[in-house]
Parts: sequence; structure tokens; C-alpha cells
Amino acid sequence: MLHVHHTAEDDLLWPVVRDAVGGRSDDLALLDEMASEHALLGPLLEAVDGALTRGESAPQGRADLDALLQEHLTHRRRWRCR
Repeated sequence: MLHVHHTAEDDLLWPVVRDAVGGRSDDLALLDEMASEHALLGPLLEAVDGALTRGESAPQGRADLDALLQEHLTHRRRWRCR
């Protein structure tokens, strides 16, 4: 579900938002950060999922995923406050 959510944002929402914010560099930078996080989240999710499927606990992968998700959610909260 998260992959579908991010793909919809990347393909459908962000281009519209990017046009709407025009030349506001702070907003554009925040959009770029969130898009970059999407690109990093996919492989981390796959790695953790694969490890759990193999019966491994993947503590480092889970920690990395948690840290990136927290950063991403912080950016999302910043976006909503604008």
C-alpha cells in the first residue's frame, strides 16, 4: 500500500503541486526532499520484507527504515503546515 501511495504522489500529485508552487524555492526544495525519500524507502521496504520472509529480524534494516520514515513524516507535517 505504501508503494501505491508513493507512486500516486510521485506520478500524479507532485507534478500538480510543483506547478502550483511556481518559483517558491522552499516549497520546491521540500518536494524534492520528499521525492528523494520515496526513492530510498522502496528498496529499504523490500530489504526488510525479504529479511522477514526469510525469518531474519533485520534490526539494522528496520532501524534505517524507521529513521527514514520519521524524516519523511516530518517533511509531510512541514508541508501540511504551509
